[in-house]
Amino acid sequence: MTALEEEAVKALTGESQLDLSVVNEMLLKHKARLEGARQTMEDARQKIEESEAIEQAAQVQVQQLLTWADRYDRASVEEKHIIISHLVEQIEIGEGYQITIQFKVAAESLVRKIA
Repeated sequence: MTALEEEAVKALTGESQLDLSVVNEMLLKHKARLEGARQTMEDARQKIEESEAIEQAAQVQVQQLLTWADRYDRASVEEKHIIISHLVEQIEIGEGYQITIQFKVAAESLVRKIA
């Protein structure tokens, strides 16, 4: 860009045959590219901030689950039932003793939030 600037100065002083309209067109193109790059950078910054917020919320949920697990290990039978009732939405037992458990907190959503 330095060479272009030097040539523009020469054109202004009459020492060069460079047409200033060419310089103006190049300047407009570079300004547009710069603005596009700034917008891309701002979009990326916003996505990073959103990802960090999602990650922080997921970390809080993971910490809560770990706290429940620790409490469960030390709990009495009645307390274990209460903990399970907070974590499990529904348990279904089907034919052939096929067990389906629906949790109130989906592990897949935690994985998606962390990733």
